[in-house]
Amino acid sequence: MTMWQAIAVGLVVAATAGAFKFLAPRVKRVWLQWRRRGAAVAAARKGRREREAREHALAEKITAAEVKGELVAISRRGSMPVEVTYSDGSTSCFFRGDWDAYKVALRSGRYDPRRTFPFNPPRID
Repeated sequence: MTMWQAIAVGLVVAATAGAFKFLAPRVKRVWLQWRRRGAAVAAARKGRREREAREHALAEKITAAEVKGELVAISRRGSMPVEVTYSDGSTSCFFRGDWDAYKVALRSGRYDPRRTFPFNPPRID
C-alpha cells in the first residue's frame, strides 16, 4: 500500500466515523420518539378497553338490579358530605359518622332529610 492509498483509506475511515458520530444521536432520538409514540398509543388503547369493560359491567349490573327492583350506586363525589348517585338518577348525601355536621346540614334546609344519612356511603363496585 502506497502512501497515497493509506491517506485515501484514512480519509474514508474518518469520513465514515464522522458520519456515524453525527447521525447516531439523531437516529437514536428518532427511534426513541417512535417507541414513545407507540407506548402512548398502546396505553391509550388499553385504557379505552378497560373503561369500556367497566362501563359494560356497570350496565349489566344496573340491568340486573332493575330486574330485581333494586337501586345501584353508580357514582360518588365529594368528601363531606359524600354525594352518591344511584341508577335511577336520585342522589343521597352521607356524612360518614359526623353527627354534628349531619344535624347542621338538616337544620340548614339545603339537604333533603329523606336522602341525607349520618353514616358511611355504600361501596361502588
